[in-house]
Amino acid sequence: GENFWEKKIRQFEKELTREEKSSTTIRKYMHDVRQFCRWLSQNGAETGKITKELTIAYKQDLMDHYRISSVNSMLAPVNRFLRFCGMQQMCIKTCRTQRQYFRKEEELTKEEYLLLVETAERTGRIRLKLLMQTLACTGIRVQELTSVTVEHVREGKLEIYNKGKRRQVYLPRKLRKELLSYCADNGISQGPVFLTFGGQVPDRVNIWYMLKRLARRAGVEEQKVYPHNFRHLFARSYYDINRDIAHLADLLGHSNVETTRRYTLETVQAEEETLERMGLI
Repeated sequence: GENFWEKKIRQFEKELTREEKSSTTIRKYMHDVRQFCRWLSQNGAETGKITKELTIAYKQDLMDHYRISSVNSMLAPVNRFLRFCGMQQMCIKTCRTQRQYFRKEEELTKEEYLLLVETAERTGRIRLKLLMQTLACTGIRVQELTSVTVEHVREGKLEIYNKGKRRQVYLPRKLRKELLSYCADNGISQGPVFLTFGGQVPDRVNIWYMLKRLARRAGVEEQKVYPHNFRHLFARSYYDINRDIAHLADLLGHSNVETTRRYTLETVQAEEETLERMGLI
């Protein structure tokens, strides 16, 4: 039969489902919690009898193998699981990190994005072109593409429900017109706009592979071209014009403005150019 941790994991998964966590969040939580429980079982805590020293040792083991940011992302589900099990006193403090001021150079630039769009159109990949434009012009997550329906496009706004929150996202007029034209050309009169040949909404992996092929065709670095980078592009472009990070957080569906702030960081190169323009030496 199942041991103590297996039973708790099964109950925890049901609890996350009842809380209407997204499927992506549940997969992430379950992966990290199972890893934690395997480690506990290997270190003599199969029956659920654990100590604070043991959970601290787990944190140290993670720190020996992963970056601090990854460690913190793994500890959050573990702490949530421990609280669910009534073991609040066993929760582990996350690692303190210095505030990040610069973003990675792997961000997709506007010029690279436009090159991808042009390449998709030139090679007849109209659905992929519109999908990229929708992600970049709205900032929605790839799993929120199911909300891009013919009905919502006609209204000019999307109704997004994700992570227990509901938000409205408006579509630029030009994008709306192109989406409706695409639907008319392809006989899509209702429901999701973006469908595979099998009639399903393309998933993250499917989109990822299509984007990688397009990146090679367009001559854009492949590591820059993945679905979430279009969301980052939206955030940076919007913030450059509006400078209202609180409103941007609402548009992106973030509960914490600190999450949004990471989307709007300057690259090291841009910071260096700013310092040079100051002309103080």
